Amino acid sequence: MKSIALPYPQPLRDALIRRFQWEILFGIENAELAAARNEQTHIAGCVYRSLACVAQIVFALNERYLIDEKGALWKQRGYR
Repeated sequence: MKSIALPYPQPLRDALIRRFQWEILFGIENAELAAARNEQTHIAGCVYRSLACVAQIVFALNERYLIDEKGALWKQRGYR
């Protein structure tokens, strides 16, 4: 499995950056619109989504896979 995943594929890196880069500003702009209407839940959702997109890009730039499974790292290291 490791031989399939490493080295980190350049096309994956480029695709993740393309996919999530535009969405950061989109989420912030939507949060601004929601703020004008005092829609706090919508603001929180937009900010959360923007930060999730930032995380995707940071991991891609560093050529690391973003593990989204809760507790996966703990399980991998033998922690309970």
